[in-house]
Amino acid sequence: METKPSFGMGPQPNKNNKKLDKVVVGLSIFLVLIVGLSIFLYMDRNDKVAVIEQRDQTIITNQQEFDSTKNALQMELTQAVNKLDSLQNKNKDLQADLSYTNRKLNASKIYIEKLLSKDKLNQKELMTAKFAVEEMTKNVTILNAQIAKLKQDDSNLTVINQQLLQTNDSLQQALDASVKERDKLELIVSALQASGIKIDPVDVASKQIVAGGKADGIKVSFRLDGTKYSPSGQRFIYVILTGPDNKIINGDPNNVFMLSDSTQKQYSNLIKIDYVQGRGASVNYIVKLKNPFVAGKYNIEVYNNGIKIGGANIVAGGATSGGRRR
Repeated sequence: METKPSFGMGPQPNKNNKKLDKVVVGLSIFLVLIVGLSIFLYMDRNDKVAVIEQRDQTIITNQQEFDSTKNALQMELTQAVNKLDSLQNKNKDLQADLSYTNRKLNASKIYIEKLLSKDKLNQKELMTAKFAVEEMTKNVTILNAQIAKLKQDDSNLTVINQQLLQTNDSLQQALDASVKERDKLELIVSALQASGIKIDPVDVASKQIVAGGKADGIKVSFRLDGTKYSPSGQRFIYVILTGPDNKIINGDPNNVFMLSDSTQKQYSNLIKIDYVQGRGASVNYIVKLKNPFVAGKYNIEVYNNGIKIGGANIVAGGATSGGRRR
């Protein structure tokens, strides 16, 4: 029996359905990736916002502590100064009384000597001289008491002066420490932050990323971002790049910078950027190696304001080019 060729469309719908299924699966995977990326970016943004808010709160807390310490010490100094002023005023009053008593004694002395210089004294003059001597004796007693009081007050004044000097020194030391701590905090919160750190082996002449065996340089790249406390201006970014042998690449003992704790640290490269507040900055540069490139794990640290602002351990080289963070 002769079989006639069929010109119907029977098998075609099955092929279309398979294509449609592949498209649906592809779109589903794409949507999952988009949702996952959105969640990641949202969480990353929330993390950054949380860090900035924590910095804001730290600044407020430290400023309040600084103001509280300063006000307490200022009050202590004011009390000491008021006590000193009061004692000095009393001392001046006592000195005035002492001067008046001295004048009275001198006047009595002159008067008595004048009376006693006479060859003969009548009864009235004799009684007057006797009264004057008694008054003078009384004033001498008063004078002795005033002198003793003056000496005591002078001694107290010396003690108060010493206490005031000690209080003033303590106040200055506390204020210096508070200012130093506040300055350190300002350095921390105004420092930029490094992210997306990456290194790649490159051919220096062509500036192209190559396999590790062909590289004679390393390309370093990362992004810098600031906060609302990071003012515009020139910034000095210090980068320390350590090779698989744990030695600083292209290290020079003279290339050192100061950390926030006043210790020194050797660096590989110094990058100067003109930072504009609210804007990020991308950093890309090539380090020409003095020795052949070695594949392996590299460590990179980035510093600003004497503070580490980013770092990563990166495996670079091998059969493929590029650096992989670890």
